[in-house]
Amino acid sequence: MEKIQVDAMTLRSKLFRGFADETRLSILRLLMNGNKNVNEIVKTLNLPQSTVSSHLSCLKDCNLVTSQKIGRSRQYYLTSAVISEILQNVDQLLQICYSEIYECVNYLEE
Repeated sequence: MEKIQVDAMTLRSKLFRGFADETRLSILRLLMNGNKNVNEIVKTLNLPQSTVSSHLSCLKDCNLVTSQKIGRSRQYYLTSAVISEILQNVDQLLQICYSEIYECVNYLEE
């Protein structure tokens, strides 16, 4: 597959937008603990199936998540262990700057 030349900073920004949504981030964190099907994700996150499916589709389009049909269901999993490492590094960073992030007026919740 041919790689398209793009501005590296733009690409980084797009990647972090994938992590920025609370539902997508919750799905990624859940998949850190192993493969899950849609029903397991729906039950664990207490979200509508359509919402979970939409976010899984987004994560698949960006190649952060992939799936495999096993029996009658489709199992979703992270495409790379690097994703788990990033999420673990975020947790470490939050231990350092939790209060400042929490109080930051530049990142107000909508």
